[in-house]
Amino acid sequence: DAHWSEFVYASHSSAYVMWRDQARASRGVELIAETGALGDLQSELATEDSVLDQVEAFGIEDAFDGATSFSKRDLCVDTDHPLVSGIGMIAPSPD
Repeated sequence: DAHWSEFVYASHSSAYVMWRDQARASRGVELIAETGALGDLQSELATEDSVLDQVEAFGIEDAFDGATSFSKRDLCVDTDHPLVSGIGMIAPSPD
């Protein structure tokens, strides 16, 4: 059955990019894509000066059109960190 892993969301400034097309992914992004493990990316986010806050969100047990994820707590943003990026893994992989 198709499903999503848990997600991680981060509020940040324009100085931070979670991933970029045609660029090498960080170890944390790579692990989420391959296994759904959040820990390495959460550690990377905690040491990133341009990231204000991060939250985990529940995974989606049944992946379907319109399915949503809910965070475990509120994500803080401010005028210096107005952007939000998020990532999770879908399994089985469509590729």
